[in-house]
Formats: sequence, C-alpha cells, structure tokens
Amino acid sequence: MCGIYAHLRKSKPLPPQFLHHRGPDNHGMVAFPDAVLAHTRLAIVGDATESQPFLAGDNEALTINGEIYNHALLRQEAAPYPFHTRSDCEVVLPLLRDGGIANIARLDGVFAFVYAKDNRFIVARDAIGVVPLYFCVLPEGDVLVASERKAITGKDRSVQIFPPGHAFDGKRWTRWYRAPLAPFRASTPDKDVLRALLVSAIKKRTMADVEYGVLLSGGLDSTIVATVASSLSKTRLKSFSIGLKGSPDLDHARRVAKAIGTDHHEVHFTLEEGLAALPHVVRSIETVDVTTIRASTPMWLLAQYIRKHTDVKMVLSGEGADEALCGYLYFHESPTPEAAALESAAKVEALHRFDCQRANKSMMAHGIECRVPFLDLDVLNYVMRLPGAAKAPIRGIEKHLLRRAFEGVIDDGVCWRQKEQFSDGVGYGWIDAMKALADAYPVQPTQNLFQEAPVSKEQAMIMHMFEKALPFECSTVPCDNWTPSWQKNKDPSGRASNVHEKSV
Repeated sequence: MCGIYAHLRKSKPLPPQFLHHRGPDNHGMVAFPDAVLAHTRLAIVGDATESQPFLAGDNEALTINGEIYNHALLRQEAAPYPFHTRSDCEVVLPLLRDGGIANIARLDGVFAFVYAKDNRFIVARDAIGVVPLYFCVLPEGDVLVASERKAITGKDRSVQIFPPGHAFDGKRWTRWYRAPLAPFRASTPDKDVLRALLVSAIKKRTMADVEYGVLLSGGLDSTIVATVASSLSKTRLKSFSIGLKGSPDLDHARRVAKAIGTDHHEVHFTLEEGLAALPHVVRSIETVDVTTIRASTPMWLLAQYIRKHTDVKMVLSGEGADEALCGYLYFHESPTPEAAALESAAKVEALHRFDCQRANKSMMAHGIECRVPFLDLDVLNYVMRLPGAAKAPIRGIEKHLLRRAFEGVIDDGVCWRQKEQFSDGVGYGWIDAMKALADAYPVQPTQNLFQEAPVSKEQAMIMHMFEKALPFECSTVPCDNWTPSWQKNKDPSGRASNVHEKSV
C-alpha cells in the first residue's frame, strides 16, 4: 500500500505532510501541462529505492496504490514492454496503454490509480474498495484525487468517496466490475471448494520482499488466515494480538499461536491509552461511524506497536468474512435465509465505508500494509452466489460452512467459538469506557460539516473530534452508521444481540 495524489488539468503540488505516513520509504512527483501525479511509497515488492509515478514517454504516467497478484503473468503478456522496476504495480501501465478501461478487469488484486497520457486520464478503484480513494471536481472542471480525504483540502471542495469497481475518464463513469451481490443460487455449497479458494487467496497475499506477519484475534477468521499462512511460510511468522488484560481475544489468540508455532506478540493497552488515542484515530480513519472508531482504536494501537518494535511491514487479516458469510450475531434474527443473503450482499457492498476503511487506515497510519484474503474476488464470486440457506446460521451456529471447511485444520476450540466482534473481544470495558467518556464529553459538534445529526452521544463526541482533527473548511461529510438489522437494540456491539454468550 502507498499514498497517491493527482491534480488533473492543473499543476498543483502535493501537500506531502498529509500522506507521508502511507509511504515512508520513498516519494515522487511528475508534472505535465495537464496533470500532476504524486506518490508516497511503502515498499513491499521490489527495491525500496524504486519510486513512482511510473513513466512511459514524455507525457504518460501512472501513480498507483495497491497489489497486483497476477503481475508476473501480465508482465509476460506485455513483452516486449520495457519495464523499469520489479514492482507488481508497474504492469498496470502497459495494460492501460493497450486496452484502456476494458483491461482493468484483468487485474487480480486491489488498487486505486491515476493514469495520465497527453490530455487524457483514467482514475479507477478495485472491485470491493479495499484500497481507499477520494475525489473532488472543482467548479472549473479540474479533478483532484487522493488516497485520503485530508489530502484534498481547501474552500469549496466537496470531497466524495470514489466508488469501488468504477473507472472515470473525466467525461464518463464506467462500472468495470459488478459483484454478485444477490443470492443467484449459482454456487453449490461445498466446504472443500471454499477451503481451496481461501488457501489460494492467502497464498497470493504472501507475495512480498519484506517480512510480514498476521493479525490474530483468536476468532475464527483470523485463526484460519494465521494457520494457513503459517503453514505456507518458510520462516517463523510473527503474530499479533491486542486487548485489555484478561480480554476474551487474548487467551484464544495465545492458544492458537502456540498451536501453529508463531512468534507471538501479545499487546496490552489500557482504557486510558485507548481514550487518549481517540482523536488521532478519528484523524486517521476519517469517519464518524461509531463501530468503526471503536474497532479502529485497538487496531491503530497495534499498528503503532508493530511499527515501533518489529520489522514487519505487511500483515494478513480476516476482514470481510462476516459480511460475506452472514457471520454477525444479528444474522440469527433473520426472518428467512433469503433475507440473510440479501443483508449479506448489502454489507459486502458497504465494506469500503466500514471494515475496509478501518483495516487499511488503522494500519497505514503507521506505515503497515494490511491484506485481506477473505475479500479475494475468487472467494467472493463463490460465496456471494451461495443460497441463503448455506450461509444463514444453522442450529445456532453462524458461518457453519466455513467452520466445516476448516474443521480439523484449525484449533477446535476456536473453530466452534461464537462470533465476538473485535471491539468487544479486546475487552468489554473498552466500549463501556467510550460510552462513559461520551456521556461526560463537554463539547458538541459546532460546524455545519455533517450531512446528518448524530445518532448518539458517542457519535456526537466523535464528530467534534473529527472537526478538530481534520482540516476541512467547506465540505460536507456523510454520517455513516453501521447498524445491525432485525435486532431491537441498534447498538453495533455484538453484545447487543440477545444470542451473545458472555466470554468472560
């Protein structure tokens, strides 16, 4: 992962202080008469001295943030194109030169990029929105594009989320990928197929020329990723977990790490440290969604630890499984399996605003890349076509197909452990402390910055922190709210579900 910035049609330099955390290894910028492209690099594949934007000719360039897993094959097909780096991302340049937007679907990976040639450009984002991207169209027609909202500052700039699976050439939008976000019943439930697809997805994401590790919460999804990644690695992997002392996740993560033989790092944080980090987390994640900030805070603190105490620059994580496979506890309340499948589709479609944003920005705030194998397109294209009955909870157990796929492969106690949301699993006192702080918080949001009113005291507190932390002048921000369907208590904590069984 890296940071990108582009000003198309006019020359304007990048404010580097806003994106340096995304690419501490190197940076570069190129200015054409009609465009400025800039890049901050976190070197994962290739030489750390190599920089972007990638150039071809006098007036053609590409700046890209992402990972292209099939780059070796695409390089062969692009011969005799003269590649200048070993980066997996450089292959996008000849692909766009030869086929334009039509060739984007050939990329197996996650990405956000700007390609400029002469007076034309293409901006595009990966299918699910694993990699963040924002844009703004100025009154005079100029287009600003950046990896984070905070890099597009100034008056009269209405910053918007660039939609996943889309491309834009300045004149028209093209939806280059349309996910199977409805239960078409085209896939047959098969635990062996699911296991094979996930193993392949995890293997792809071990592509790196630097040391990498795994985030291990001790839940089902992260345990699958850690177990498979450890079995594929030729060296002893580092694993990382975080929580308040005595939290549910720490004990389970410790047990899994011992079973698979990782070099395990157990990080403890205090309530005071978590609350003190909140303004920094809000600035990093750029959202006012309550559940995202709750979960991002311990993840942000864990990334800080990884950066300070290890050489790990990339981690694998388990995001996306609960959305795609009906894993949240509120799915137990679904009136029908079909309703569960439709809700799953809606949650996958919204991932770029919630869990993808949390995973990417929490880690990249400290220069750590986070890869998410459950959001591999081969995996998603299979599980999103499963009938609702194959994904809805069965006999009180969520993600039954996934558990059966890895039964006997992962620790048995974790394999059948009830879902525990990350912000709960780090210790129940964490959410309680955030609520208590919000109850006593003395200041309400004051600017006319948000599109809606806060839904709770907790969100009002986060909104005020957002106003103080981010340099906006005249832009409105959507008030995203991740909410569970069907259950009466709309608090996003998993403990709000009436099927939740207390773990401590």
